Parts: sequence; C-alpha cells; structure tokens
Amino acid sequence: MILTAISHEIPLLILPTVLFPGTYLPMQAIEEPQRTLLRDCVREHWQVGVVLMHGDADGHRSAIPYTTGCLASVALVAHCNDNATDEELLGVVLYGERRVRVVEFVQQDPYLTGQVELLGEHAASITSHLFERVIALFKHYLELIQYFDTHDRAELPLPHDPTAASYFIASVLNLPLQLRQHWLESASTRERMEEQEAYLQAECDRHELLRNFSRACRSRYSFPDSRIFIELVGRN
Repeated sequence: MILTAISHEIPLLILPTVLFPGTYLPMQAIEEPQRTLLRDCVREHWQVGVVLMHGDADGHRSAIPYTTGCLASVALVAHCNDNATDEELLGVVLYGERRVRVVEFVQQDPYLTGQVELLGEHAASITSHLFERVIALFKHYLELIQYFDTHDRAELPLPHDPTAASYFIASVLNLPLQLRQHWLESASTRERMEEQEAYLQAECDRHELLRNFSRACRSRYSFPDSRIFIELVGRN
C-alpha cells in the first residue's frame, strides 16, 4: 500500500545489510562516495535511502541494488578528532524511519540518487495471541542463545506495537540477507509475524536440542571453555 511519494530525489546508500524502520545502523564511511554522501546529508540535513546490494552465495555483487529499502536519517556523527571538519567525517549511526521503494534511479555521480515513494503497512487483523506467541518465542530464543555466554546482557525492551516489534525482531535475529530483505519487503505485519513465529520455533527447537546435548556431555566431560564445545558440535 503506497501512502505518498517524495517529490524530490534523495541520495541512496547501497550496503550489504538491511535496515528496518525503528532500528539503528552504525556504519563507517570507507569509500569516498560514501563519505561525500554522508557529509552532504549531515550538512544539508538530508535523509538517505538505505538499500541492499544484490549478491549471490559466492559473493558476486550486482551493480543494480534492490528497490525496496528504508528511509533513514543521521542520528549520530563520528569524527576523527574533537576539532573535526566536514572533511574528517568518519562514520555515522543511521536511524530507520519508513519503508520506501525506489521508482527511478536518477544519477550515479558523485553518488547514487533516486526517486522514492513511501510504503505503507497492512497492520490489520493482528491477533493478540499471535503477537504474544511471537514475543514469548523471541524471549525464549534469547534465553537459549545466552546459555553458552557467561557475559551479562542488557535487557532488550520490545515495542508494544506489533509492526514495530516485527521490525525489531527482524533486526536482532542473525538472518540470511535474503530473508531480512523479504521481511522488509513484506507489506503485511501479520504475514511477517507468522513467518517469524515459524522461524523462532524452529530455532528454539534447535537450540534446546543443543542445550540438552551439552548438559548430557557436561555430566560426563568437562569443557572449561564453552566455545570449544560449540565448535566441536558445529563440525558435526
């Protein structure tokens, strides 16, 4: 569902990652086109469209990016030193605001720009039971993956809005890029959460099996470093 269109072109940032609305993305400006783009965004208070670059399993990249991305603003700027100038821009933290679709690529030099339209969200028919199941599975998933990690972890406050929660969960999970892009492109919160429920259930089942196996092994053997155990299991 298209809500409205941005009447002017915006700069496009092509990255090997997916940014979701309501989430943050720290990035370091390495290539000069990226530095130029980010300097202009900071100086002119522009928004930028973050889109995923095409690629395959072998790491080959295409010059044409995906057309569905996320409109972002610069939330934080990092410089080389305290007396930094615009030329010394080192990196930024981007904040995702809205899903967008690129309807036309406009220019390539000094960086890619395009005309984009804002995308809406079909949030209707989300049942409280579905939302509660996904949240419960996500919390259980976090508990399971922390089983082998002795470091303290901060609590992750989950949004109360189903759409925002679905984006937050998608941003936290360690997903293949194609699945992340698929969930970004999905216009239905209900369908996204149903797929997340199935994914989280499968991951919880897998991690519960791993945890139970590790407990059985620890009753017979001693693993002073849990990372050694995970590596041994991962080889099989």
